[in-house]
Amino acid sequence: MKQTLNEKDMCEDILTNVKSLSSLSHRAVLESSSDHVRQVMSSIHDEQMDNAKKLFDVSKQKGWYKPEPAQPGR
Repeated sequence: MKQTLNEKDMCEDILTNVKSLSSLSHRAVLESSSDHVRQVMSSIHDEQMDNAKKLFDVSKQKGWYKPEPAQPGR
């Protein structure tokens, strides 16, 4: 039986992968002994954060994700 992903599932799947890749690139930035590699990985990490923000915004706009408001003093 062929299953297809709907838009919400695709967005969640991509966001999960972006989070995982971001974690790996973040670690590469922290552990790199080469300034050039660190700079390249930092740029990749920043791009991943931008993509994650766009996916978050789409999820929130469509009502797929409803974050709780931050509580003062926490």
